[in-house]
Amino acid sequence: MKKSKLLFISIILLLIFIIAILFILNFVKAKQKYSNLKKVAPYLYEITYNDYTKDDALETINDQEAFGCSSVRNGNFYGRNFDYIFNDVPEFIVKVKATKTRHASIGVANHMGLRESKIDSGEYDKQLELIPNATLDGINDSGVICSINVVPLEDVEPVTGTNPNGENLHMLFIPRFVLDNASSADEAIELLKSKNIYGDLKGKYYLHAMIADENKTYIVEFINNKVVAKEKKGNEQIMTNYYNNIEDYTEHSSGIERYNILKNYYDEASTFDGMWNLLKRVRFSNVYRYDNKQEFYSEMATQSLIKNQNSNEWKNMLNQLNQIKNNYWITIADNLRSQDNILFWHTTHNSTYDIKNRKLRITIQEDYNNYYEYYLKDVK
Repeated sequence: MKKSKLLFISIILLLIFIIAILFILNFVKAKQKYSNLKKVAPYLYEITYNDYTKDDALETINDQEAFGCSSVRNGNFYGRNFDYIFNDVPEFIVKVKATKTRHASIGVANHMGLRESKIDSGEYDKQLELIPNATLDGINDSGVICSINVVPLEDVEPVTGTNPNGENLHMLFIPRFVLDNASSADEAIELLKSKNIYGDLKGKYYLHAMIADENKTYIVEFINNKVVAKEKKGNEQIMTNYYNNIEDYTEHSSGIERYNILKNYYDEASTFDGMWNLLKRVRFSNVYRYDNKQEFYSEMATQSLIKNQNSNEWKNMLNQLNQIKNNYWITIADNLRSQDNILFWHTTHNSTYDIKNRKLRITIQEDYNNYYEYYLKDVK
């Protein structure tokens, strides 16, 4: 009896040991996918990937809300602002190493499922494996750049899939796909046409993309279940949040305010610093301000929900926005970050790219007193 009991205990201990070993091996394997996780500044981290998880990529969509954004290209320089709710979601400088079948790239990702406090704790989180899938803008070793912005879903017919014979590709993952696989802007377009592109954000927004290399710029949109890619020549290579390939939009919606600023000051962006300054002009908190006039054009979800602009609800929203902005970065900003459904949006990151030199400058959370620069050649 004692022997059988001892044997049973031994088997249980052996199973526990095997499970522990498998857990450790799985943990080590996961950790090998990325390295050099480093905090650069509040809400900004660097992380390098030898490989990354694709199978669970759709997990990132569950927490993905709509975002604003402005993208612009002028000569050798390309820039984008990522506009989002004021909160404590961190940004990542994502460095992906080259393989025999993948380009090296550097870019910026934002993963809604992570928070700064969780990362700073040092605790392993599987979501860290998924960050490359959430790349919002970047450049690869062939000088191909891609960024995505939202566009209203109701402006076009539903996109159920652009190529039924192709492999599925959610719109959110277009930058990662392009950076990994395209050697030119032309090739990027052909590769996208070979995929079955589908998806939306929360059933309210689709996405469109600006794709460029040293010689060309395209704005790519998904209209009537087709990939519509038009090369943008000359000036005004600008993309905000209305369909560039559809001319039916209202005067004060979908980023028209930011488009007009980018257009008016476009010539300033003929240098690297000039592009950075142009993006600063269209930071979200600067474009949308209330100056005691009866107009407040905004892409915040709350505005579309409040139809009567003479109502107390509307006036209370404006008062709250003004209070937040008047105290911005001074008294209540840090407390707001941890709250949900904040009315105030701002530019969470500003990316400026030098295409020829494969260089990235990033400004985080509208802190224009500081910026951080990276070269793709340093991704090893």
